[in-house]
Amino acid sequence: MRGRFWILPSASRTLSPVRKVVGGGVNAAGVGCRPPRRKDPPAGGAAGGLAGRWRVWVSWAAAFSPCWRPTALALRQGRRYAGNGRKEATMPTMTLGPHTVKDWLATPEGEHWELIHGNLLMTEEAGDNSRLAWKIGVELEKHLDTHPSGIVGRNIAFHFPGILDAEREGVVPDLCYIPNDQLDKWNGEANVQEWVIPALVVEILSPSTARIDLVDKMEIYRMAGVREYWIFDRREETIRIYRFSEDAEKPVALQTFEETLRTPLLPEFSLEMPKIRQALHLGKEERKQSP
Repeated sequence: MRGRFWILPSASRTLSPVRKVVGGGVNAAGVGCRPPRRKDPPAGGAAGGLAGRWRVWVSWAAAFSPCWRPTALALRQGRRYAGNGRKEATMPTMTLGPHTVKDWLATPEGEHWELIHGNLLMTEEAGDNSRLAWKIGVELEKHLDTHPSGIVGRNIAFHFPGILDAEREGVVPDLCYIPNDQLDKWNGEANVQEWVIPALVVEILSPSTARIDLVDKMEIYRMAGVREYWIFDRREETIRIYRFSEDAEKPVALQTFEETLRTPLLPEFSLEMPKIRQALHLGKEERKQSP
């Protein structure tokens, strides 16, 4: 998962379906992306105040609207401030449900929205999280070039119709491995894959979304039939490895960035974390030196 989030209710908006889904839906171009963003009118009734280290902007006009859709103004206003008032980052956004897959499909293009237990969640990926996911993906791609057993997907949106409350769940893992036996269900023209089940899912942990990755999305992936789930904690430099056929609730291993990862899904593959850790070392030094 990508970054911190907060609740930002706003004015009620009518959602229009805009994405093409495998097995039905409406058209939109591009895999893993949303339709072009429209210019939304400002959400009225916004109120804000600086309290401690962060500023919250909330529109109270329709705080519990089930049809809420974020506006460009609301997202621009959702900022985090440090103690000295310096703006640090745009905060990800969460809208309380009930929402369905139809609402999820109507979210704007270019924004990372997921549907977790009926709540829409938008996150933004930290730079070092993105670099780590990219490097893991590169290593998987190198292996699959010589052992063509499937494909690697980055930020692919999945809807799993076979799970409990399927209409309330839609996920976009940071990285996944999809084996060849699932590719007959793959639709390269769709930006949400239905019925395609990744064998391996990778998420990069962020502090404020840790519960979602560790509890909510683990449950979704397990119900969907994902066989293995890796959760990388860049700050603690650990990897939780779940193999649901061995243990449905707890990780079967907890490894560190000093170890080499292997998986029975790809018997000849090894992920040498010390090398990846070394490659990310520059980013850590930059953070230590930053004011």
